[in-house]
Amino acid sequence: MKRLFLYFSFVFSVAFVSPSIGSPNETMIKSAQDFLSSKDYPKALELYHTIESEQYQSTELYKNMAIAYAGLNNDALAILYYEKALKLSPNNSSLKSDLDIIVKRNPELDEGVPPFILLKVWQSFTTLFNLTIWSVLSLLFFGLAGFVLYKQLPMPGMTKKSYTYLGIALTLAFLCILASNSAYQRQYNQSQMIITETAVVLKTGPDAESPDIEKLPSGSKVVVNEQIGDWVQVHTTLGDVGWIKVDQGQKI
Repeated sequence: MKRLFLYFSFVFSVAFVSPSIGSPNETMIKSAQDFLSSKDYPKALELYHTIESEQYQSTELYKNMAIAYAGLNNDALAILYYEKALKLSPNNSSLKSDLDIIVKRNPELDEGVPPFILLKVWQSFTTLFNLTIWSVLSLLFFGLAGFVLYKQLPMPGMTKKSYTYLGIALTLAFLCILASNSAYQRQYNQSQMIITETAVVLKTGPDAESPDIEKLPSGSKVVVNEQIGDWVQVHTTLGDVGWIKVDQGQKI
C-alpha cells in the first residue's frame, strides 16, 4: 500500500510539470531572459528563435516569446506563441488568462461558436493531465484489471464483486486511452494556424483572381484542410471555408 501511494504521488506530481522537448542552451536562455527582463524584446526574440530552431520546445520558452511579441504590440504572434505554450500545458490557467487579455484587446477577432456542452466537458477533462500521464494511468488501470483476473485463478467462476472491479478497471483504462489520444492530437496536431499577416482575404479558390469571401483579422485561428501549391484551404471558427496564401499564417 505504501508503494502504491508513493507511485500515485509521483504520477500526480509529474502531471503538473511543464513538458519540454529537446536540450536547451542554458547560457542562451539566461541571456534571452535577461533581455526580456530589461524589455529589450528584439534581442530576446532573436535568441529565443535561435533556441527554437534547435528543436527545443517548452512552455516557458513559448510563454516568454509571447510576452516579448506582446511587448512589441505584435498581438498575432503573441497569440501564436501562447497557443503553442498551451499545446504543451493545456491546463495552465495563467497562460489562458494572458491569452484572453490579448484576444480581448482585439475586438475584431471572432471567438467562434461555443462547443457543445458535452464536448466542452470532455475537453476540460482531457486537459487535466498531459499525454504522458494519461498513458501511464491507462497502463495502471489495465494492470489493475489483470490483477483482478489473477486473483481469481484458478477461475471456476468469478464473483459479482470481481466482475464489478474488473469492469471499473477496464472502463477507467479505456477512458484514459481516449483521453491520451485527445492529448496526443492536441499536442501534435499541425492543422491549426494563426493568421499573422494583415489584410488577409479568404478566397473561394486557390488563386488571387478568385472572388473574396471575407477578411480575416490578424490573430485569427483557422484550421487547415489541404494545400495546393502556395495556397491552403482553411475553415474559420464560424465555419466559413476558403483559401489563403500559405505564408499568411503560421501553424501552431
